[in-house]
Amino acid sequence: MELAQANGVSLDQAVAQVQRRTGGRVLSAETRMENGEPVHHIRVLTDNNRVRTIRVHGHTGEWL
Repeated sequence: MELAQANGVSLDQAVAQVQRRTGGRVLSAETRMENGEPVHHIRVLTDNNRVRTIRVHGHTGEWL
């Protein structure tokens, strides 16, 4: 598991993490505020041709 930087995890960092862990192709990525916290929403096409949305907490880098 990657440690978050002091200022959190950027959208680019979250996208790279999702690509490494899933081996899939990122279709879209955006950051949304949820309960006052940034959450990165990353849509990825997995190797079995399924589309998944991975949510990554913007401060901790934790997958939600």
